[in-house]
Amino acid sequence: MSTNPEDFNLEEYLLTSEYSLHKKSTGSISAAELHEAIMAIPAVSKLLLLDTHFSSQLAGLARRTGDYFVIFAAGPGQYVADCPTHSDQQNAVHGLFTFSLTQQLMRADIEQMTYEDLMKAVADTCLTSTRSQNS
Repeated sequence: MSTNPEDFNLEEYLLTSEYSLHKKSTGSISAAELHEAIMAIPAVSKLLLLDTHFSSQLAGLARRTGDYFVIFAAGPGQYVADCPTHSDQQNAVHGLFTFSLTQQLMRADIEQMTYEDLMKAVADTCLTSTRSQNS
């Protein structure tokens, strides 16, 4: 039995931490709406980093008709992790993938670091953080 939303004509939505079942118009965007928004950006090269679960619908749209690349923080069946932020907002969180990526980029020796080095460092940081959260 298929679990692909496209097989059932279902719309996938990406939800933010602001999403509420009581206010469905806030904190969500459909995969199709996000795809249209990215396609409307007049740029030669586009990369969309999503610190969220994998979306088969968005990945399919990007692959079939998109002019951009998309990277998800988690693959199919995987989970994403959040980190608390140090801000004035109560209960503010950000994604571990984004946090790790920005931290590594700030520390990187741009003349020496390769893409492979960067992604390995991000993966190591994420694994270490999620292990310590689960201990």
